[in-house]
Amino acid sequence: MRIVFADMSMETETLRKMVKSQLMIVFVALLPLLGVSILLSRWAVAPVEKAWKQQRQFLSDASHELKTPLTVILSNAELLEASELDERPRRWMENIRAESGRMKTLVEEMLTLARADNAPPASVYGEVSLSEIALDCALSFEPVAFEAGKPLLYEIAPELKVSGDAEKLRRLVSILLDNALKYGADGGAVSLTLERAERQAKLTVSNPGTPIPPETLSHIFERFYRGDASRGESSGFGLGLSIADAIVREHKAVIRAESDETSTRFLVLFPLPKRNPKAPSVPKAPDVDAHGDST
Repeated sequence: MRIVFADMSMETETLRKMVKSQLMIVFVALLPLLGVSILLSRWAVAPVEKAWKQQRQFLSDASHELKTPLTVILSNAELLEASELDERPRRWMENIRAESGRMKTLVEEMLTLARADNAPPASVYGEVSLSEIALDCALSFEPVAFEAGKPLLYEIAPELKVSGDAEKLRRLVSILLDNALKYGADGGAVSLTLERAERQAKLTVSNPGTPIPPETLSHIFERFYRGDASRGESSGFGLGLSIADAIVREHKAVIRAESDETSTRFLVLFPLPKRNPKAPSVPKAPDVDAHGDST
């Protein structure tokens, strides 16, 4: 048996240097290619970006300009309705007022979305009580729910404060409640709950009804999208949930929709502001039960 020892250090070092040089060559060659690709992509996307910005600006300007004539039409229609008219002209006038009102609602919703797209996100918000906002919305929707024959149950945890815009948050809760009352099953109870979930405030609005298919649920926050076959409702423009989604994103929160045989639920998770541990404690307000009574 013969054992031979060979020194491979020179070959190994040569191979290592060769691999290193090859990698450097590839890296240096890819840098110009990457730069050219970025420039070409920006050049190709520039017309699309410009057209998209112009489209959003046109939507904002058109919505704003349409508000004034629609307001005038509605005012004139109301004045004509107050005068003495025959039955057929009165019916025509009622149609004019109703359709003008629908168009004004659509224009206002489009203007809201256009402002959300074009306006820069607000960097400074005040601390607002989400508990008070949710309770105010629940109380204001109680008569609507009673007229619709759908009980409104709510359970709101006290002293839940978030950083945001009170009016926009009130509109968010109103949109979710209106959506639940509009699409809920006849006689079914609509539920509004607000609770603390670790470091988040969890807002849930649910209603019983026909389950929404998963393929529809994934598009439910898109603009002008309405799953009529699943919701069984033809009114509305399909912009309410898009506005809700824009408000949620503006407040750096998260919204999601769930639907099964039990109910359809919209869940919104708000980040809670950090508290100063040395700050004095605030007395806890009484809880509000499902019927609005304090406990």
